[in-house]
Amino acid sequence: MVTIKRLPDFKKNSYEEAAWARNGVIAGVDEVGRGCLAGPVVAAAVILKPKKTHPLVKDSKLLDAAELQKAYSWIIKNSWYGTAIINNNLIDKINIYQATLTCMRRAAHQLLATAPRAPELFVVDAMPLVLGNFQGDIIHFIYGEKKSSSIAAASIVAKVTRDAIMQRHDSTFPGYNLARHKGYSTPSHKKILIESPQSLIHRVTFIDHFVDCGQEDTQESLLCL
Repeated sequence: MVTIKRLPDFKKNSYEEAAWARNGVIAGVDEVGRGCLAGPVVAAAVILKPKKTHPLVKDSKLLDAAELQKAYSWIIKNSWYGTAIINNNLIDKINIYQATLTCMRRAAHQLLATAPRAPELFVVDAMPLVLGNFQGDIIHFIYGEKKSSSIAAASIVAKVTRDAIMQRHDSTFPGYNLARHKGYSTPSHKKILIESPQSLIHRVTFIDHFVDCGQEDTQESLLCL
């Protein structure tokens, strides 16, 4: 196994098309929730079935809720996938970087254990993933969702999975508007935390840093660590 960092200087789906031409498959890995003040980080690993694509399998941040559900429904019918969840307590214990890598690794291992076909390689959004039980190459690059439908599919699976978790948490922890901001570091979320104590699913190590971030009130605004 070799882990390779690459610039995103190639045509979209180059890795997919090369594998499909040989009747092979590749796996994409991505995460959602890394910059949140509350809730888990969720990762997914996805193998698209050969020559299967869809216009909505793209950067999940460009899709509205209805499009995400439509894309998710298509993906689960046209792929093999694995997911993993790391909760806020473990994030606080080992830090978000290590938690993200651990989550990606677990999702990839689940995929390798359950998929009927082994991927030729893994492509990963930004993170230098290492898999001890995989013999092929692992290639990571920025803008993964834009350059690989496999990574985009993984992002969509992870996002829909995490959004559903936060929707359920909204009724368990009322008053934090979790269904709206999904735990991200938005001004409205930070205002609530200034006025109220944190819940059991808030990340203690993150909240110490949020006051001076000043991000726009969008679901995907990132915590400035």
